[in-house]
Amino acid sequence: MKKRLMLVLVLVGMIGCETTITEEPKNQETKEPTTQDSPLTTNIQQLITNLGSDDWETREKAQKTLENWPREKLDEIEPPINKAAQNTNPEIRNRANKILRAIAVRKRVEFSQELLTEFPNIYSDFFLFDSHAKFEVIEKILYNRTLTSKGKYTEITTNDIIGLINEVLLDNGIGLNRDEKTNIINLCRGDRWNGELIKESSASLRKLLKDEDWLVRSYTAITLANLGDKESIPLIHNLIKDESPAVRREAVHALGRLDDKESIPEIKKLLKDKDKNVREQALKTLKELGVDVEENK
Repeated sequence: MKKRLMLVLVLVGMIGCETTITEEPKNQETKEPTTQDSPLTTNIQQLITNLGSDDWETREKAQKTLENWPREKLDEIEPPINKAAQNTNPEIRNRANKILRAIAVRKRVEFSQELLTEFPNIYSDFFLFDSHAKFEVIEKILYNRTLTSKGKYTEITTNDIIGLINEVLLDNGIGLNRDEKTNIINLCRGDRWNGELIKESSASLRKLLKDEDWLVRSYTAITLANLGDKESIPLIHNLIKDESPAVRREAVHALGRLDDKESIPEIKKLLKDKDKNVREQALKTLKELGVDVEENK
């Protein structure tokens, strides 16, 4: 009887031990829920509050901090800034809208630290600038008129130039005069930037194929051909019917450079163009495209 009692007690003890062991992990996994904002959210909200500070320097510092937020984290601050743009405080509302404009530019282009050192407000300014004002920034860079604190010329990268060109032509270059537009074209073809072709701006340059100035249209067509921009072929093809003979001539020339054999039937029609220069260019281009012109006169 005693042996049975001892056996029962041992079994009860073992069960008790197993219960203690199995319950312990459950206690470790239990976590208290938190309702506090993350440090990042708190920081952003504090900066937004500072946009309406009575102290001007505090307002400026908060705005610059938000405008220069890490590019890869811009999506984190956009929602609260959008909300701040509806704030009843006019100071917060105005500065929030400026920050949103700067964010829009930053999402399109990323400038180097060298350029930002010379033009620290370029992201916010570029949203407000028209094409002419943006072009002036390029001119300052190209003519080395901007010096660093060490007295050396600014080291601007090709990516900076690409970004600047794309921003200048964002609204089709409205506000630029003929000289400014041709300077942009020259820049793309390498004439003003160490002889380096800037093919990455071809998409922006295509906008000038519809420019009201015949010289800009013709110059753009041949430049895109020199850049090897095949995507511009449909737009250049439309120009072989342009009212300007100079544009028609350069369009045909460009299509030849781009080896666009699908344009051959339309180019053949230009062998009877009323302008002699267009006829001559059409003949030359057809030969370049491998057409036996003598049999197709």
